Amino acid sequence: MIRPCSHRCLLMALMIMFVASPALFSGAIVIDFEGLSDGTFVATEYPGLTFSNAIISTAGISLNELEFPPESGSNVVVDYGGAMSILFALPVSSFGGFFTYLGPVTIQGFDSSHDLLASSTSQFSNNLACLAGPPCLGDPGSSPDEFIQVNSSAGFSSVVITGDPAGFSFALDNVTYSLASTTSVPEPSSLVLLTGLLLFSIVWRTRVRQCRSRSR
Repeated sequence: MIRPCSHRCLLMALMIMFVASPALFSGAIVIDFEGLSDGTFVATEYPGLTFSNAIISTAGISLNELEFPPESGSNVVVDYGGAMSILFALPVSSFGGFFTYLGPVTIQGFDSSHDLLASSTSQFSNNLACLAGPPCLGDPGSSPDEFIQVNSSAGFSSVVITGDPAGFSFALDNVTYSLASTTSVPEPSSLVLLTGLLLFSIVWRTRVRQCRSRSR
């Protein structure tokens, strides 16, 4: 009587593992800034992130999409009045985005003590699009929406994006970041295995008790 129950127990545990395991894996997170109105000051609209000196610009309204075409959709975020900064509630191992800029752009990533971990600078001094035809202002060989990224396994607590000190010098779209892993959190494969074993043990004991009670 116990053997059939053990088969059902195993099947049930495997099914639970299959359903639960996707939640244990995490990948890159993308923010496209769609859904916010033109002129919105971005601050804490996105969970876990706090923006400073960032304002939404929408194609056809305040954004000249012929020179600053969004990477996707119609919204971008612009540096408002100075360097744009983003604080992270949890450390991130990578941060990047698609930039169209009037002057060189630099991303700096800092830890919780504000020590510089990594920095990256745009390839050109100007990469404006030329969708309206010549004369074209972008540097020869450049193209809009250049992807600029910083990475650090130590994990960033904040990034600062600097263009012109006065601001209004770049458009940023499709911000992409990944949460940093920590030694206190098991790898996803280990989490799946441990979760499966725990569920298997609980369901096994329950089913064995049921089978024993039925055999009496």
